[in-house]
Amino acid sequence: MKRAFMATFSLLPGRGGNCLLSYPIEFNSVSNQMPVLAVMPWTATRLMVKLIPSTFSLLALAACVSAPVQEMSDARQAIYSAEAAGAAQRSPTALRAAERLLQEAQGRLEAGAYDDARRYARDARDHAIQAREQATRNPTLRPAP
Repeated sequence: MKRAFMATFSLLPGRGGNCLLSYPIEFNSVSNQMPVLAVMPWTATRLMVKLIPSTFSLLALAACVSAPVQEMSDARQAIYSAEAAGAAQRSPTALRAAERLLQEAQGRLEAGAYDDARRYARDARDHAIQAREQATRNPTLRPAP
């Protein structure tokens, strides 16, 4: 009489930091002996090597999907810094461009287009930095108190 046996996955703690991981096998037996489940030892290092790439993949995916809170904050801070340096008087074009980009980023954020909002926020930050640099290079006009 022929019998078939199918094993399943199980993760069992082992001694000395090792883990025993059983994997699916099919065992056909013609004799009356009990089927044997194949088990291979996995050290913690081997298990970590398998888990680390998938963990980083999940984190990268979560970063792409999350709202660009940090980028929006960076853009706002750069605009505040440019205004404090006198960019409204010394480099108004670059400052207005940064403010328009930040408004566009806010609109995209509210619409749920996080990738677009992130891109606009980074562009706003870059324009604000440019406005601040222009303002500090052009000392002919003094910033408003």
